[in-house]
Amino acid sequence: MRLASCLPALCSAGLLCAGLGAPAAGAQTTEPVVHEPNSAITPQMSGPAYIAARGGFGSAREMTVAMSRTDLGGGARVEGELTVLVGEDWVLEQGNGPVTLYDFAEERTVEFDREAETFSNLATHALARRNLDVYVALSDRGMREQIDFADVVGLDRFWLEAAMGISAREADVELSVADDTLTAVRGDETVTRIGFGTCHSPALNESQAAAFNAWLVRAAPVHPTVSAALLDQDRAPCALSFVIYSPDSPQGREESWSIESADMVPNADVFASGDSVALPGPDLLQELLWPAVLEAVRGEAGDTPGPITFMDDIESLREAGDLAGALLLSIRETHHFGPCPTATIGSARLACTSMSGLRAQGIGNADFERVAAGLAAVDSGDHAGAIAALRPSLSRQDRAGAAARTLVANELVAWGREGLEAHEELDPARLLAEAIVLDPLAPDTYWYLGERFLVAGSPETAFTLFELGSALPGRDMTPLLQQSVELKARIEDVAPAYFPAAFGLNPD
Repeated sequence: MRLASCLPALCSAGLLCAGLGAPAAGAQTTEPVVHEPNSAITPQMSGPAYIAARGGFGSAREMTVAMSRTDLGGGARVEGELTVLVGEDWVLEQGNGPVTLYDFAEERTVEFDREAETFSNLATHALARRNLDVYVALSDRGMREQIDFADVVGLDRFWLEAAMGISAREADVELSVADDTLTAVRGDETVTRIGFGTCHSPALNESQAAAFNAWLVRAAPVHPTVSAALLDQDRAPCALSFVIYSPDSPQGREESWSIESADMVPNADVFASGDSVALPGPDLLQELLWPAVLEAVRGEAGDTPGPITFMDDIESLREAGDLAGALLLSIRETHHFGPCPTATIGSARLACTSMSGLRAQGIGNADFERVAAGLAAVDSGDHAGAIAALRPSLSRQDRAGAAARTLVANELVAWGREGLEAHEELDPARLLAEAIVLDPLAPDTYWYLGERFLVAGSPETAFTLFELGSALPGRDMTPLLQQSVELKARIEDVAPAYFPAAFGLNPD
């Protein structure tokens, strides 16, 4: 839905959305009136902290969803059941898998691992981005009509769009409402049937009904065209049936869900178990990075250096004759506060104003001239020269060393496969992680490392880094990290069904 409006900056972050077609039928095209998510809710929060930042969850209605599955090609009937707690703007799903909180107002998805006694608190954008990446890759950015996937050849793109909750153009689906039933017909096949009635009325108020429908859109693989029609309803259904074609069901299957309301749950205790937080990512992050990041975000990493602190430290290095370190520290200052202003006179960014004097002092100093040559190579796009000149500074265990690691990592990435093959012993992700450990209060490095994981297909880790970098105490968001906010907005635009606030859910 609305995939045609994705912007070049989103494509450049690994999305490859150029060439997508018109919006799908039913897509919202007017400016939405949305609930403003609470930016204070971040991935490292404990359950009590999440509740406090959100302002609580309030009461909920318990709902039971009986589910059955029948293979269209013949086979045994499979049955199951889910229990969901439905709040004003959230749903807690409890079934055989992880217990999952869909917090629509705050655009968070929280999964509870009862066995490990942990939970992960993720931006819903990360999960939408994962499905968006799958859709773009398998459908050639929405241009391929038939999808070859796993053991299935020639799967119609419509079914991929239903599974991912994302579509590139209008689907050939006829929607109709008759006898209290919303029906979606494609060709001669009824693909979705949603029945309304009095099965749980007046148990759910209008906001709870909207939240329940928003959960159905996430839980059931129905096409975005149908999702938009359901989200436009001011009532919750009593029954839902839909057809699926997938690698698991190449001959097709039909699922039928029967919905009933149960008890009211006052003051729902969503985080009742008191589980500890689990952050996503590989061992590199679990062992090296997350402890230092959590310490920084909690304000336990020592004093937060400001522009004056940086200037004092630069002057100390200059007085000690470490002019290369002073130059690198000047670069590191920009990783904390963004690019130097165009007009430095009168600026609080003293490291920027002193740069010319430092360069004059460094003439004839071999280490300084080596680093200066490396920075010049960065500016000119000479990746090999930049890495060769800056690599000796990787041994530094200070903020200047963090600058060197960040610069070398970015040069390796910019150089591409040739650079990575030429320097197999250097891992950009590890260099960036080490830079954060050495200096965890520099927002830009979180963007650089998050971007690496985004391109590598790990949006959960990427958005966790973006959000933690934005939550650093004593730091404003730099222009570079501001791109993560813009990225979220563009994901909301191309995958609106994941963000039902855009359909008026719980407007302020």
